[in-house]
Amino acid sequence: AMTFVIVLLYKFKCMKLLIGYMMVSSATLLGVLGGSMFEVAIQIYQLPIDTLSFFFGLYNFAVVGVMAVFWNKGIPTYVTQGYLIATSVILAWQLAHFDTWTTWTLLVMLALYDLCAVLTPCGPLRALVNLMSEEDSPEMPGLLYEAELPPEAQRPGVPSQPRTRSDLEPPTLSPTATPANNVV
Repeated sequence: AMTFVIVLLYKFKCMKLLIGYMMVSSATLLGVLGGSMFEVAIQIYQLPIDTLSFFFGLYNFAVVGVMAVFWNKGIPTYVTQGYLIATSVILAWQLAHFDTWTTWTLLVMLALYDLCAVLTPCGPLRALVNLMSEEDSPEMPGLLYEAELPPEAQRPGVPSQPRTRSDLEPPTLSPTATPANNVV
Protein backbone atom coordinates (compact mmCIF):
# COMPACT_ATOMS: atom_id res chain seq x y z
CA ALA A 1 0.00 0.00 0.00
CA MET A 2 2.88 2.36 0.77
CA THR A 3 4.26 1.87 -2.75
CA PHE A 4 1.08 3.41 -4.19
CA VAL A 5 1.44 6.37 -1.82
CA ILE A 6 5.07 6.86 -2.96
CA VAL A 7 3.98 6.78 -6.62
CA LEU A 8 1.18 9.30 -5.97
CA LEU A 9 3.50 11.63 -4.06
CA TYR A 10 6.02 11.46 -6.91
CA LYS A 11 3.34 11.93 -9.58
CA PHE A 12 1.95 15.06 -7.92
CA LYS A 13 5.51 16.32 -7.25
CA CYS A 14 5.23 16.37 -3.45
CA MET A 15 8.98 15.89 -3.33
CA LYS A 16 9.66 17.43 0.08
CA LEU A 17 7.13 15.15 1.72
CA LEU A 18 8.39 12.11 -0.18
CA ILE A 19 12.07 12.77 0.52
CA GLY A 20 11.22 13.55 4.15
CA TYR A 21 9.46 10.20 4.49
CA MET A 22 12.39 8.38 2.88
CA MET A 23 14.88 10.17 5.14
CA VAL A 24 12.93 9.33 8.31
CA SER A 25 12.62 5.70 7.20
CA SER A 26 16.35 5.45 6.49
CA ALA A 27 17.29 7.15 9.75
CA THR A 28 14.99 4.79 11.66
CA LEU A 29 16.46 1.76 9.95
CA LEU A 30 20.05 2.86 10.53
CA GLY A 31 19.47 4.13 14.06
CA VAL A 32 16.98 1.73 15.63
CA LEU A 33 17.63 -1.51 13.77
CA GLY A 34 21.36 -0.76 13.50
CA GLY A 35 21.33 0.00 17.21
CA SER A 36 19.83 -3.37 18.06
CA MET A 37 22.49 -5.04 15.91
CA PHE A 38 25.24 -3.04 17.61
CA GLU A 39 23.75 -3.84 21.02
CA VAL A 40 24.06 -7.56 20.29
CA ALA A 41 27.69 -7.01 19.26
CA ILE A 42 28.31 -5.14 22.54
CA GLN A 43 26.88 -8.05 24.54
CA ILE A 44 28.74 -10.75 22.62
CA TYR A 45 32.13 -9.03 22.65
CA GLN A 46 31.57 -7.41 26.08
CA LEU A 47 32.52 -3.96 24.83
CA PRO A 48 32.71 -1.31 27.56
CA ILE A 49 30.51 1.58 26.41
CA ASP A 50 28.25 3.91 28.35
CA THR A 51 24.69 4.73 27.32
CA LEU A 52 25.45 8.31 26.29
CA SER A 53 28.27 7.24 23.95
CA PHE A 54 26.11 4.46 22.53
CA PHE A 55 23.25 6.80 21.60
CA PHE A 56 25.64 9.51 20.40
CA GLY A 57 27.32 7.01 18.07
CA LEU A 58 23.97 5.74 16.78
CA TYR A 59 22.75 9.27 16.17
CA ASN A 60 25.90 10.11 14.20
CA PHE A 61 25.71 6.85 12.25
CA ALA A 62 22.09 7.52 11.27
CA VAL A 63 22.56 11.21 10.41
CA VAL A 64 25.69 10.65 8.33
CA GLY A 65 23.97 7.73 6.58
CA VAL A 66 20.96 9.84 5.65
CA MET A 67 23.23 12.64 4.43
CA ALA A 68 25.32 10.20 2.38
CA VAL A 69 22.29 8.67 0.67
CA PHE A 70 20.10 11.76 0.15
CA TRP A 71 22.48 14.73 0.07
CA ASN A 72 25.10 13.70 -2.47
CA LYS A 73 27.10 16.93 -2.54
CA GLY A 74 30.68 16.56 -1.36
CA ILE A 75 30.30 12.98 -0.12
CA PRO A 76 32.44 10.38 -1.89
CA THR A 77 30.61 7.65 -3.77
CA TYR A 78 32.21 4.89 -1.73
CA VAL A 79 30.69 6.36 1.48
CA THR A 80 27.22 6.40 -0.08
CA GLN A 81 27.66 2.86 -1.37
CA GLY A 82 28.96 1.77 2.05
CA TYR A 83 25.83 3.09 3.76
CA LEU A 84 23.59 1.41 1.18
CA ILE A 85 25.40 -1.87 1.87
CA ALA A 86 25.07 -1.29 5.62
CA THR A 87 21.33 -0.71 5.18
CA SER A 88 21.01 -3.99 3.30
CA VAL A 89 23.05 -5.88 5.89
CA ILE A 90 21.02 -4.47 8.79
CA LEU A 91 17.74 -5.37 7.10
CA ALA A 92 18.98 -8.88 6.22
CA TRP A 93 20.17 -9.36 9.81
CA GLN A 94 16.72 -8.44 11.09
CA LEU A 95 15.06 -10.86 8.66
CA ALA A 96 17.41 -13.62 9.82
CA HIS A 97 15.69 -13.59 13.23
CA PHE A 98 12.49 -15.07 11.81
CA ASP A 99 11.97 -18.80 11.81
CA THR A 100 12.54 -20.68 8.54
CA TRP A 101 8.91 -20.91 7.40
CA THR A 102 8.25 -17.25 8.09
CA THR A 103 11.38 -16.20 6.23
CA TRP A 104 10.60 -18.30 3.14
CA THR A 105 6.95 -17.25 3.14
CA LEU A 106 7.92 -13.60 3.41
CA LEU A 107 10.50 -13.92 0.61
CA VAL A 108 8.04 -15.69 -1.71
CA MET A 109 5.35 -13.09 -1.01
CA LEU A 110 7.79 -10.23 -1.60
CA ALA A 111 8.97 -11.85 -4.86
CA LEU A 112 5.39 -12.28 -6.08
CA TYR A 113 4.50 -8.70 -5.12
CA ASP A 114 7.63 -7.43 -6.86
CA LEU A 115 6.78 -9.36 -10.03
CA CYS A 116 3.26 -7.93 -10.06
CA ALA A 117 4.43 -4.42 -9.16
CA VAL A 118 7.02 -4.33 -11.94
CA LEU A 119 5.60 -6.47 -14.74
CA THR A 120 1.89 -5.70 -14.74
CA PRO A 121 0.79 -2.63 -16.71
CA CYS A 122 -0.88 -1.12 -13.64
CA GLY A 123 1.95 -2.00 -11.25
CA PRO A 124 3.16 0.79 -8.97
CA LEU A 125 6.86 0.21 -9.54
CA ARG A 126 6.41 0.20 -13.30
CA ALA A 127 4.44 3.45 -12.98
CA LEU A 128 7.22 4.92 -10.83
CA VAL A 129 9.93 3.94 -13.34
CA ASN A 130 7.83 5.39 -16.18
CA LEU A 131 7.33 8.63 -14.25
CA MET A 132 11.04 8.89 -13.46
CA SER A 133 12.02 8.35 -17.10
CA GLU A 134 10.04 11.36 -18.31
CA GLU A 135 12.03 14.41 -19.38
CA ASP A 136 10.83 16.90 -16.76
CA SER A 137 10.77 14.43 -13.87
CA PRO A 138 12.51 15.54 -10.68
CA GLU A 139 15.47 13.58 -9.35
CA MET A 140 14.80 11.20 -6.50
CA PRO A 141 17.95 10.48 -4.47
CA GLY A 142 18.02 7.25 -2.54
CA LEU A 143 15.17 5.65 -4.47
CA LEU A 144 17.15 4.07 -7.29
CA TYR A 145 20.57 2.57 -6.84
CA GLU A 146 23.24 3.96 -9.11
CA ALA A 147 26.42 2.41 -10.37
CA GLU A 148 29.26 3.97 -12.28
CA LEU A 149 30.36 2.36 -15.50
CA PRO A 150 34.05 1.87 -16.17
CA PRO A 151 35.42 4.37 -18.69
CA GLU A 152 35.69 1.78 -21.49
CA ALA A 153 32.07 0.59 -21.14
CA GLN A 154 29.36 1.84 -23.47
CA ARG A 155 25.82 2.63 -22.39
CA PRO A 156 23.11 0.87 -24.41
CA GLY A 157 21.64 3.04 -27.14
CA VAL A 158 24.61 5.45 -27.18
CA PRO A 159 26.52 5.24 -30.45
CA SER A 160 30.14 4.29 -29.99
CA GLN A 161 32.87 6.57 -31.26
CA PRO A 162 34.07 5.76 -34.76
CA ARG A 163 37.16 3.61 -34.86
CA THR A 164 40.19 4.65 -36.86
CA ARG A 165 42.11 2.37 -39.17
CA SER A 166 44.92 2.02 -36.61
CA ASP A 167 42.41 0.70 -34.06
CA LEU A 168 41.34 -2.06 -36.43
CA GLU A 169 44.81 -3.28 -37.42
CA PRO A 170 46.47 -5.88 -35.24
CA PRO A 171 49.67 -4.80 -33.49
CA THR A 172 52.85 -5.81 -35.27
CA LEU A 173 56.10 -6.90 -33.71
CA SER A 174 59.39 -5.62 -34.98
CA PRO A 175 61.82 -8.35 -36.10
CA THR A 176 64.24 -7.60 -33.24
CA ALA A 177 61.67 -7.22 -30.49
CA THR A 178 60.46 -10.01 -28.27
CA PRO A 179 56.85 -10.16 -27.04
CA ALA A 180 57.96 -9.42 -23.46
CA ASN A 181 59.50 -6.02 -24.24
CA ASN A 182 57.19 -4.91 -27.06
CA VAL A 183 54.37 -3.15 -25.27
CA VAL A 184 51.53 -2.05 -27.51
